[in-house]
Amino acid sequence: MQVNRTEALDASRAAIQRGRVILPRRMPIVEIFAHHLTQDARILEEDPDAGMQSYKYIRTGENHFSLAFTYAWLSVSDETGAQGWLRFMRRQIEAQERANRS
Repeated sequence: MQVNRTEALDASRAAIQRGRVILPRRMPIVEIFAHHLTQDARILEEDPDAGMQSYKYIRTGENHFSLAFTYAWLSVSDETGAQGWLRFMRRQIEAQERANRS
């Protein structure tokens, strides 16, 4: 799988910020996870010759959970991955429930 790293990190951060991911209660491992998420800084890069600007993430500290979460988020947010499978299963359950009511 090939993805734009900046877009992938943007998407995983947006999932956290928008409350699409529910974290367990506060405990040491959750604190470490949260800390790792803060160790990728989004910076603006400018090409002075071309005048182009683009964003990229730089590592500012230990970020293993950050990258692991980003890869996991990509896998469950993809229509052909786990999300698609869960939607298929939901439709199957709903169809079975309708058939049982008939």
